[in-house]
Amino acid sequence: MQYNSTKTHLIYPEYGRHIQEMIHYARTIENPKERQAYAEEIIRLMHFIDSQDKSNFDNEDKLWKHLFTIAEFDIDVMPPSGVKPTREELEKAPPRVEYPQKDPNYRHYGLNVERLLEKAVAMEDDDKREVFVNIIGSYMKMAYKNWNKEHYVNDEIIKNDIALISKGKLIMDEETSLDYLSTAPRINYKKAKKKMPNNNKGKSGSNKYRKR
Repeated sequence: MQYNSTKTHLIYPEYGRHIQEMIHYARTIENPKERQAYAEEIIRLMHFIDSQDKSNFDNEDKLWKHLFTIAEFDIDVMPPSGVKPTREELEKAPPRVEYPQKDPNYRHYGLNVERLLEKAVAMEDDDKREVFVNIIGSYMKMAYKNWNKEHYVNDEIIKNDIALISKGKLIMDEETSLDYLSTAPRINYKKAKKKMPNNNKGKSGSNKYRKR
């Protein structure tokens, strides 16, 4: 098991260590389309961590600058603006998001998981909530593996923790796979927001999770 004192320095602590590790992983993806799609999923997560207003995406330009900074400007992806941030442009440190001070009950998932699940509960669009909960669950599974590489974690553990953290408001279907981020590069980001792939074909009225 790794401890924070032995890990690399966090460039933006407010996003948590797992976001930084995801960005470093994105740099290694060889396929340009897969790398771009994965980076966009990271930006989506960063937005929900950073923004108090989940419907307002005015901070997107700032998030892409943060992503490039964390990647040490060595990542071949393109922001929606069509302009890649440079080290020279960002020499002056940008304003930092206020760092959360409370201690979460589930430390191994990082500081932001409870906040992300609270935002998911508050989302009114069922399809967007379904996609977002899948992303959070996959993020939690990856965080758990990074926290304790010697302990096997299955999807059921993560789904139970999601139910507990959300106080029973987010219950995932037992057949839903939580390897979304592992396969995210093969998913078109814009299409993913409409509908996640359905593993329950042939089951009419089946949802990947239900909100209580």
